[in-house]
Amino acid sequence: MQSIPRKNDIIINPKTNRPIRVGSHVWKQLAKDGLVNNSYEDPKILYNLEIPKENIDQKITELNDRLPYTQQAVRGRGKYANKIVSRQKQPNIELIAKSSAKKSAKLIKEKANELEEYDEQEIESEIERMLMKEFIIPRSKPMGIVKKQPIKFKQPTKFSVHCDESTTECESTELDSDDE
Repeated sequence: MQSIPRKNDIIINPKTNRPIRVGSHVWKQLAKDGLVNNSYEDPKILYNLEIPKENIDQKITELNDRLPYTQQAVRGRGKYANKIVSRQKQPNIELIAKSSAKKSAKLIKEKANELEEYDEQEIESEIERMLMKEFIIPRSKPMGIVKKQPIKFKQPTKFSVHCDESTTECESTELDSDDE
C-alpha cells in the first residue's frame, strides 16, 4: 500500500525523472493526465468534522493542547469548511512565559530524584544547567569567528632593457628589488 503524499513533498516526475513538488503546477498537470495519484494530504488539516453539529469547541481545545505554542487550531473556512485546521500565531510574552514555566515544571518533576543528591548550593546551578540544556536548541555546526586572511599581492617584477642600435636586438634582464 502506497502512502498518500503530503503537500510540498518531492516526488519524481514519471515523464522526465526529475524531482517535482506535490501540489505544484507540473504535479497538477501530471495528475490531470493520470500519471500520478490525484490526491495529497494537506498538513494544515487536523480533523475532519463528519457532522457540523459536533462539539467543535471541545475538539479545538483538545487539539490546541497537542500543538506547539506557535500554532493554534481553528475552524476552517472556504475550501477547509467542515474541518479543523492549524494556523500560525504570533506568541505574546505571557504565552512564552507560560510555556516556559510548564516545560520547567515538567523537567524538574522528571529529574526530582537526581536533584536529591546535590546540596542546596549545587541544586540551583544544576537546575539552571538542566533548563538551559532543555531550552536551547543545539546547532548542527558551531558558529565560530571567521578570520579574514590579508590578501598578499605579488610585487611587480622590474626589468632592465638594453638595446643595441647597430643590430636592432634588445636584451632584457630581471632586476632584484635591491638593485633599483
